[in-house]
Amino acid sequence: MNSLTQKVKIAGVQFAGSPDVDRNVRRAAELLDLAARNGAKLAILPEMWAYPWFIAAVDETSRELAQPATGPLLTALRAQAKARRLFIVAPFYERDEATGAHYNSAALLGDDGEIAGVYRKIHVPQIPGWEERHYFNPGDRGFAVFATPFGRIGVQLGWDLLFPEGLRALALAGADIVAAPVAITAANDDLWRHVVLAGAFCNGLWICRVGRVGRENGVAFAGGSFCAAPTGDLLDEPAGDAEGVTLWEIDRRAVPLVRRDWPMLKERRPALYGALAMPRAPAAGEPADAEGAPSA
Repeated sequence: MNSLTQKVKIAGVQFAGSPDVDRNVRRAAELLDLAARNGAKLAILPEMWAYPWFIAAVDETSRELAQPATGPLLTALRAQAKARRLFIVAPFYERDEATGAHYNSAALLGDDGEIAGVYRKIHVPQIPGWEERHYFNPGDRGFAVFATPFGRIGVQLGWDLLFPEGLRALALAGADIVAAPVAITAANDDLWRHVVLAGAFCNGLWICRVGRVGRENGVAFAGGSFCAAPTGDLLDEPAGDAEGVTLWEIDRRAVPLVRRDWPMLKERRPALYGALAMPRAPAAGEPADAEGAPSA
C-alpha cells in the first residue's frame, strides 16, 4: 500500500448527451482537458454520456449506436487519456465482437491510453423511461476491481447502486474507490444520494457519483455529482445541474481507518448468508422475476 499514491484528485465530468456523437466527444475532450489542467489524475464521465437518451423508449435503430471496445468512441478517448496522462472511466454502449451481445458498459482507460478493463452493468432495469432490457444484456463479468497507481477501483453503473451486493463484492475484492456514473432524474436525486452515502459507509469506500445533466424528452437529469467518504459523509456539496467539472481530493488512508473503527467487513457472517444467492419467491399476485435478456 505504501508504494501507491495516498492522495489523488478525481474529476467528475457532468455532461449532457446529444444526438451528435461527434459533438459529444469534442465536448468531453474540452472538459477532460480542464480536469487534467487542474490536477486530476482520474476523470469519470456520466452514464451513456456520448448519446441521446435513447433508453427512454424502444427503438431498434438506436442499436446502431453500439460499438466494440475497439471502436472509434473509445479510441478517441484513449488518445485523450494518453495525451493528458489521465485515467478515465468512460461509459459506452458496447457490442461484444465475439457474440454480438450488447451491454451498458464502462471502460477504465489508463493514462497510457490502454484499456485497463471493462465493466458491464449487471443490474439492468426495465421500467418506464429506462427500457434497458431492450438494449442491454445483464453484465456477465462480475464485479471487477482494477489496479491503478492511486488505489484499486471498482465501477457501478446507475441502477447497480440500489443493490448493496455489488458494493460489498467490490469492497471484499479490495476496492478503495468506486466510480459510479449515473443518469438520475432531479425528482429522485435525494433518494439516490442517501443510497450512495449509506453504501460508502457500510463498505468503507470512497464513491464518486457522476451524473448526467440536461433535459431530454421531458426528463430533467439531476447532475448533482458528489464524492461520498468512507464515513458516509459528503466530501463537499454536490454539484448543480449544468455541464462542468467537479474536483475532489481523496485520501486512501481513510479506508483502513474507517474499516478499523467500523468493522462491518470483518464482522460479517457469510456462512448464514446462503439465501442471498437464491432466487426470490414472488409474493401472492406478484409476477415472477424477469430473468430474460434482449436477443443479441
